[in-house]
Amino acid sequence: MFIPSLYSLSSSLLTFVALALGYSIGSFPTAFLLVKRKAGTDIRSVGSGNVGGYNAYTVTGSKSVGALVIAFDAAKGLAVALAAWAVAPADFLLQAAAIVGVILGHNYPLWLKFKGGRGLATALGAMFGVGHFLGVAWIGSWLVLYRLRKDILRANVLATIFSLAAVWIAPQSFVQFFMIRDVDTVEYAALVTVLDVLFLVSHRDAIKAWNTGAA
Repeated sequence: MFIPSLYSLSSSLLTFVALALGYSIGSFPTAFLLVKRKAGTDIRSVGSGNVGGYNAYTVTGSKSVGALVIAFDAAKGLAVALAAWAVAPADFLLQAAAIVGVILGHNYPLWLKFKGGRGLATALGAMFGVGHFLGVAWIGSWLVLYRLRKDILRANVLATIFSLAAVWIAPQSFVQFFMIRDVDTVEYAALVTVLDVLFLVSHRDAIKAWNTGAA
């Protein structure tokens, strides 16, 4: 009994470490630093207050700054996912913990008093370190939705919901075709669900505004 208990403790500790390290990397405030350098202002106090690529573009008027923020935020998500996979190739839970950690770090960075971004670019980057299904489903949905409404935030939210539905509804063999690592389809869908909840929570103010007709 002692050996399994010790193994369980060790596994739980590693999962917590993965979560913590993911948080640390995710909390690097790309948009805050670039906007501070470019415009000399605190991105949290202007525009939407969101510490992300779209608000960085809105505040600075620079597409290159916005694109750089999005690229870097996606890269830190991908880097965390791939690093966790490399450390424990057979342990999807550890990779999932690292991915959740990097999103939490991006959305609620300690250094910015827990006021960060919405986690979309970071989440998509991280999930490309597991497989391509979510990214393909999300991007495809977003392109259609944006073409219909010309509203970036609405397209972001609805594409997130539609791609989550696709993960659960699509045949498992089809989802597996897009995976780059061995992972149970239900476990993959469960991780996507957790990330979608975090994403929707980060958009709660925008969603409330739409429901009241304020946006």
